[in-house]
Amino acid sequence: MTPAQVEIAASDAASEPDVDVAKMDEALEAVATVEAVVKESEESFPRVVNEADDEQNSKGQGVFSMMESVPDCHKYKLSILQPNDPKLFFKVVKKEIKLLTSSLPDGIHVKAFEDRMDLYSVLIKGPRRTPYEDGLFLFDFQLPAEYPQSPPQCHYVSYCSDRLNPNLYEGGKVCVSLLGTWSGKASLILVSEPYYNEAGYEQQRGCQHAFENSRMYNEMVVLKLVQSMGRMILNPPEVFREEIEQHFRDNADRFVNRLEGWLRLSDAWHTSCPGSQATPETLKAFAEQGDYGVAGSSAFPDFPLLPASRGFCLTLRKALTGFKEILKSQGLGCLAQISQGQSH
Repeated sequence: MTPAQVEIAASDAASEPDVDVAKMDEALEAVATVEAVVKESEESFPRVVNEADDEQNSKGQGVFSMMESVPDCHKYKLSILQPNDPKLFFKVVKKEIKLLTSSLPDGIHVKAFEDRMDLYSVLIKGPRRTPYEDGLFLFDFQLPAEYPQSPPQCHYVSYCSDRLNPNLYEGGKVCVSLLGTWSGKASLILVSEPYYNEAGYEQQRGCQHAFENSRMYNEMVVLKLVQSMGRMILNPPEVFREEIEQHFRDNADRFVNRLEGWLRLSDAWHTSCPGSQATPETLKAFAEQGDYGVAGSSAFPDFPLLPASRGFCLTLRKALTGFKEILKSQGLGCLAQISQGQSH
């Protein structure tokens, strides 16, 4: 509920012959609370991402910022709620906004909205040393009327067909214990071996067939990630358009180079050691013998993936060709800049 909506409710109550003074006072107090939160937010966080965000980034922490209004693309924009306990609701929101300004982990950007204190949009960067590295993941949140007694509603904005994670559904459902949508053991989502996030799969860890299943799942993740990022670049959400474009200006080339290095190493392995079973040790030793761009660097994955299957290599090579064309069309990455320079 916005401050204006609360004021209207208070005004309507005042026009009735039997006025509930206690409720009217409560509504007016809620208005004052919301206005205080908004005023404090405006003073602390600029509407345009600038110096405040630069300072947070330089400290290796996430970014929190305020926008004037909710964009049309937000999943819950048309879902209007009235807090069961306005005073408690806005008190908790004010407290958590303060927390978000100082305690966000690096790689997370949260945006709140002055006209809807119950809505948030979140952009998360895929963690390093996982198959999700250099990817972006967008979520919309709404605090329910029962908040803080009930968890927020969460919607994952999917840009790929099917799922690239057991906990993130193509239709937007997010299954985690914190939201009350997951009965399994609490765990992180964007991890190095997401295969084990499936309910009951953790007990398979250590078995050879599970290792291979995890490796194959990571192949699928990488393919879906390339597809998802290409579509996100072409259709960025309004709320994070600038952040997404800047992310790919900074990271697209590293992302592509890393995946191409995996392809070179996998192709060379299949040519030199056809049918041989690779271990992490033998694969690293093999990588050091050739110029694949992954030996002794952070590009060499710690998770099961390499040597990748021939089918994966064929599909990824085709996907990367399309992805680089998208980067070029949008002027992102060094490859695009070189191409544009040659055209003049």
